[in-house]
Amino acid sequence: MVSLYSKSNKSKILINNLILLLLPLGLILSDWIIGIFSVGDFLFFSILLILLFTQNVFLEIMDYKILSLISVYLAVNFFLNIEFNNNFDANSAIAATIKILYYSVFVLITYRFLSIRNLEMSLLKYLNIYSILVILIGLYISLAIYTGNLPFKFIWKLTRTDELSYFYNETIRMRSVFSEPAHLGFYLNLNLSINLFFKRKINFTKYINLLLLGGIILTFSYSSIAIMIILILLYGVNLLLENGTFRFNKMAFIYMILILLLIYISHDFLYKSLIERSFSIINGEDGSASSRIFGSWEYVQQNNFLIGNGAGNTPPITNNFAYMISDLGILPFLMSILFSGFILQRNVGLGLLFIFLNFQKGGYLSPTLSVLIICVILYSKREKKFKSFESKSTIGHDFKYNS
Repeated sequence: MVSLYSKSNKSKILINNLILLLLPLGLILSDWIIGIFSVGDFLFFSILLILLFTQNVFLEIMDYKILSLISVYLAVNFFLNIEFNNNFDANSAIAATIKILYYSVFVLITYRFLSIRNLEMSLLKYLNIYSILVILIGLYISLAIYTGNLPFKFIWKLTRTDELSYFYNETIRMRSVFSEPAHLGFYLNLNLSINLFFKRKINFTKYINLLLLGGIILTFSYSSIAIMIILILLYGVNLLLENGTFRFNKMAFIYMILILLLIYISHDFLYKSLIERSFSIINGEDGSASSRIFGSWEYVQQNNFLIGNGAGNTPPITNNFAYMISDLGILPFLMSILFSGFILQRNVGLGLLFIFLNFQKGGYLSPTLSVLIICVILYSKREKKFKSFESKSTIGHDFKYNS
C-alpha cells in the first residue's frame, strides 16, 4: 500500500511540474507560428490532453453553466449574423467559435486543476524563472545587434526578423523571443503584477522585481512602461496606506529609492521612449497608440453593435474590449466589463492590469488572453487556509485542498 501511494504521489508531482512547465512556456511562445497555429496553441492542447486523460479534474456546476451560456450565445449569434449580416463569413465564424469553446474549456479545467492542487506559488516560481531566462535571451540579442558579431536571428525563425520590429528610431528595443517589444512587456508586467499584488511572496522577490523593471524599460514600449509605472505607484500607495492608516514602510521606501536610481541610470532611454513618444502621439506622428485607443472601435457600427460582425469576422485589432463588441456584440462586451469589475473588487492591482493589458494587446482568440484570465482569477482569489503550505513549499508538489 505504501509503495502504491508513493508511486501515485510521484506521478502527481510529475504531472504538476509538467503543467507548470508548459503553461508559461505556451504564453512565451505564443508569437511563434507554425502554419496557422502558434506554438502556444500546441502546448496548451498538450496541457488539456494531459489533464483530461491523466487527472481526475472535475468541473463545478458553475463551470458547466458558463460553458452552456457561451455555447448557446455563439449559436444564436451565428444564426442571427447569417440572417441579417450580408458580409458575414460563416467559415471564419465556425473556426472562431471552435477556438472560443476550446479556450473556454482550457481556462476552466486548467484553473480548477491549479486551484485545487494549490499550485499558485509553484506556478509563480516558474513564471519568474522563465522571466529571468527571457530577459537574458533579450540581453543577448541586444548585444548581438550592437556588436554585429553574434548570431541571433535563429531565435526568431518562427516569428518576425525585420529590423523595424526591434528598432525605435536608432534605439534597439528588447523583444527577446516575442514578435514585438510590447508583447515582451505584456509578459513581464503580468509577472511583475503578480509578484506585487499576490499576498504570498517567493524568495528574492524584490531582486526579481528589479530585474523585471529593467526588462520592461529595455523594451522601450510606451504602453508597457506606462503600465509598469502605474503598477509601481499603486503598490507604493498600498504599502504606505496598509491597514487603512498612513505609516512609514521600509520596503516601500527601498522600492522607491531603487526605482528612482533605475530611472536616473536609464533617463536618456526613458526620455526617448516616453517623452518623445508622447509628443509624437500628440502631434499625430505616431498612430499606433491612437489607433489602439480610438481606431480599434471603428468596426463597431450602429447597425451591428447588438450582434457584432460575427465571431472571427473583424480584422485584427489591438484592443480586446473593442474586439469583443466588434465580433460578438454588446452582451459579451458588457460581460467583459463586469468580469473586469469583479477582478477589481477582489484585487485592485490585478484588476487594473487586466484592463490595461486588454487595451495593450488584442487577440481574444489567442493563448495570451487565456493565460491572463487564469492568472488574474487564480491570484486575486480570497486567501484560504492550507494545512501543509505554510510550513513548506516545493515546486510542483501536490498539496491537499481543504474546503
